[in-house]
Amino acid sequence: MDFTDEQIMQYVDGDASPELASNISNARVKDKELEARIYKFQLANTVMLKHTKEKKEMPELLYAKLRKKRIEKEESLEKKKRAGFSFGNFGSRAIAASIAAFGIFIGTGAYQLQTTINESLAREFYSSFQAGERSDQLVNEIKLANVGIFLDKESSLKKKGLERKSDKRGTLSTDMEGTIDIKVNLKKDFSYKLENGDFVVTGAELGIDLKGLSSGLITLIYQDSKGDKQVLLDRKPIKKGETKSLGPYEVIGPVGLDYIQYIHKPDDNEEKIESQIIGFTILKNGDNLLKTASSNFMAVPSSLFSRTVKIELGNKIIDKSILSIADNASENGNEINDPNTAIWQRDGSFYIDVNDSGYANIISHRNKENTGWQMSIDRDDNRVIDGLGLVSIDNEGKYSFRWLLDENGDGVVDRVAIDKDGDWKTEKVYPLYPKGSSFSF
Repeated sequence: MDFTDEQIMQYVDGDASPELASNISNARVKDKELEARIYKFQLANTVMLKHTKEKKEMPELLYAKLRKKRIEKEESLEKKKRAGFSFGNFGSRAIAASIAAFGIFIGTGAYQLQTTINESLAREFYSSFQAGERSDQLVNEIKLANVGIFLDKESSLKKKGLERKSDKRGTLSTDMEGTIDIKVNLKKDFSYKLENGDFVVTGAELGIDLKGLSSGLITLIYQDSKGDKQVLLDRKPIKKGETKSLGPYEVIGPVGLDYIQYIHKPDDNEEKIESQIIGFTILKNGDNLLKTASSNFMAVPSSLFSRTVKIELGNKIIDKSILSIADNASENGNEINDPNTAIWQRDGSFYIDVNDSGYANIISHRNKENTGWQMSIDRDDNRVIDGLGLVSIDNEGKYSFRWLLDENGDGVVDRVAIDKDGDWKTEKVYPLYPKGSSFSF
């Protein structure tokens, strides 16, 4: 005989008619599947009585203990010739509430519904970043625009009759035969190499070395976030093997995305133009950058109990190893033990609990300019923001993560960790304190 969930609920709560209670009591003796269904409803009721809503999932050991306790109680009740098991003070509404709160579902319908909702949220989380701007589109536009200016100057000189060997416009080469080496000097004997995607705070100094692997003309342009350009070198000759050192230049702002572009035209190839561009973000020294980021690391909603799914970003599963970001630049990629993670959404932001603590560790939200998504992170489980992740995708769909970290809890970003290939392992970590700052390393 088949029984509905509603009938089993009535039986467990003592609300079933004498006939229904007798039928279920007789059937459960020989029907193991029915017995298991009954135990789950009884277990839900026990959890409702014994455990707080902040417990997200029930460990197997706890399940076994509660099940054993329930069996012992039922045997005692059987001796008193009572049919079924009932909590006299709780009716069907209580058991329904406990099931809703703790995610213990009978059958497949409700469970599949919750799983589908979480999987949908995980997909929305992933697609939110994919829908953002590609990280290298603007860089390429700037590079081509400046090369175009360089070529226009070249054409203008030729038209003046200085030299005119060909009317063909130059082509931009993807192979670099010159190198640009930029160092960010923070204090005496302490610096880091500036690479594309890095950060620099105001007050730091830049030292630039240019090396020519072939003879030709070089131009070096600095463009700030306002679009203002400063030509550091304009069509200066460089010999093969020669190094030109420029600077130091003090970084004074404005804050935002700046670029340094190197343009080289080799003597032995009239039509070939080489160019390299480095984009980096200027931050104001001592500014509380994290105050504008989302930082409400709320508790997991009760309706999410037991609703966990795999969450991916850049084809990598997000798990608790993300909380050790930058602890070790080469070894912080811990193996994933449990790929299932809780995710929920509120007010347009995504919340993720990666270590099963019962609270969000990651908040994915729109940036203040509303042009893309970024991730707030709580690495030490105190529900205080201590890092901000900036996610970029190139034209080939490859992810990269730049983490701005607050190591001493004052709201000021003092450390950077960069994951260039989106594998949740940081390849580069460096401090942001500038030369002459009152901060200490």
